[in-house]
Amino acid sequence: MTVAPNLVLPERWTHAYVERRLLSGEIAGRWEIIDLEENNHRYPSEGYSSIRCTCLSAATVLPIYGTAYLVWHAVRAPLGAISTFFHTVEELMTRPSISLVGRLICLPVCHFAQGVWMAIRTPLFMIALESAALYGLVRPLEGRRCFASIERVWRGEPPFTLDFHQNYLVRAFQPYGALNDPSVVSFQFSDS
Repeated sequence: MTVAPNLVLPERWTHAYVERRLLSGEIAGRWEIIDLEENNHRYPSEGYSSIRCTCLSAATVLPIYGTAYLVWHAVRAPLGAISTFFHTVEELMTRPSISLVGRLICLPVCHFAQGVWMAIRTPLFMIALESAALYGLVRPLEGRRCFASIERVWRGEPPFTLDFHQNYLVRAFQPYGALNDPSVVSFQFSDS
């Protein structure tokens, strides 16, 4: 075990040396920052300046990303609904059935509504993510935790089937998991 990081953490946070089993079966250990109040979530052990830099980068990119994300879903919703309609018509002509007649209306409308909902809620989540990123400039650990939580609520778990990319915006902000994950072999909290 290496020497514990000398970063002073607020009360709800602590350092722990976590050993986990990798997919290859090997056991690897590293220092992580543990959130004791939120299910013992494990985060990368990095300095405040690194987290602040990532928060600043995220705050800078979010308006551009949010606009692209909103446009993507606004354009995708009607085109996807039309495509779904014609695929269902084609299926109805090749294999006629009563259930397909119902799906002829339902599927395109549902697809359109889902795309519109994704576009409508984007600005709300962008404001929340921007606020969390700016909060991370003042309180890095809390900002990182808030940003990660908001993004998980907004986008769910990867892979994101309706998005134009398949990962979180700031993957480094997402927790590794919790201390009770099956991959965690052992952990030891730091003495400080």
